[in-house]
Amino acid sequence: MTITILQADDGGTRIRYEFVDDMKDLSPAVESDLVPVSQSGDRTVCAASGGPYGEDHIPVVFTTLSNGTACVYVSMRATPKTA
Repeated sequence: MTITILQADDGGTRIRYEFVDDMKDLSPAVESDLVPVSQSGDRTVCAASGGPYGEDHIPVVFTTLSNGTACVYVSMRATPKTA
């Protein structure tokens, strides 16, 4: 799974979930708007509207791990920042 954070045409922020490698044909990419909820220290919490499984909103948390790696948690998946 690849999680990409994008700038939307309207200036907002979007999140895209995509399966990769052998799983890429299981489902098309899913995009959702990100809605800021709170910010505290190195952690920003957002809600993604229209989650990939039909949820109204799913939690999205941007934070930094104790080893300094920036990451995003989406539902229960932690993904390190790569670019």
